[in-house]
Amino acid sequence: MPCIETLYDIDGDALTATDGVLTTQEINRRARLNASDLNRIESWTAYLNEQLHTRGYTAPITTRAPWRYGEYPTPTEFARIRTNIDALHTAFFAVPEWRELVLQTRADGRETIDYTQVNAQEWDLRQIYDWLLLTVQAMYRYSGTFYSGMVIF
Repeated sequence: MPCIETLYDIDGDALTATDGVLTTQEINRRARLNASDLNRIESWTAYLNEQLHTRGYTAPITTRAPWRYGEYPTPTEFARIRTNIDALHTAFFAVPEWRELVLQTRADGRETIDYTQVNAQEWDLRQIYDWLLLTVQAMYRYSGTFYSGMVIF
């Protein structure tokens, strides 16, 4: 589940730095959140919810049908995605390297998102996944395994 490493503009051209510098404003002006990004976030949210549920953690999340090319999330969808990720975090535990998901608004007051928040969403999902793996690995210690500080009778 990689974070977005390459951003693309509306024509599908990779955004690259001009003379080594691409400002945040320029990236936000040209970058687009596409259906594959949204589907990746939705599928990882559903997968992590299922994995947490099988281990006794309950998070009230709702996902939607796959996003299609040309669909753009409404402010309600942005809020649902953000709330889902926060619900997973709340249901599991306080992951140390959590990136706060911030409500961002346009000049007209409608909710929007920029590339930093998309990366924060994917970062947070990855942190939950990594810590879930560590938890599962710690649970399955073989009988008779010694560990540091163990008292042997």
